[in-house]
Amino acid sequence: MADPISSLLRISRRSLLASTAAFLSSASSVRAATVSQGLPWGPNTATPPVPVRPGPWVFFTADEAAIVEAAVDRLIPPDERGPGGKDAGCAVFIDRQLAGPFGRSDGLYMKRRSCRALLRRAINCRMLRQRVIAPA
Repeated sequence: MADPISSLLRISRRSLLASTAAFLSSASSVRAATVSQGLPWGPNTATPPVPVRPGPWVFFTADEAAIVEAAVDRLIPPDERGPGGKDAGCAVFIDRQLAGPFGRSDGLYMKRRSCRALLRRAINCRMLRQRVIAPA
């Protein structure tokens, strides 16, 4: 049975030339617009954010929420053009994200079996790199 990685590294001259021609033809068909005589938008035309109703904190305690609100207000200070981080609901957004799938690391490979598989893949890649870069 052929090694799938080594079969990916073998590419014919014909397929290389065909893919290069396809790339160059698609890249040449892309055009960029030129902006002249002013910007295509007007000042103060953005819609302000909808006020957030915080409700009860889901992930943070009251003390932690106060710290996060102070941090987001420091990073995004309120000014005459818009609200700050606290008023825009950044702390509530962070609280809801940490209480949901993001905070539970649902999208990450956190199981021991997956970590072993990733380690095995890294070792295989290292061995492949050694074979390709410094062939025996």
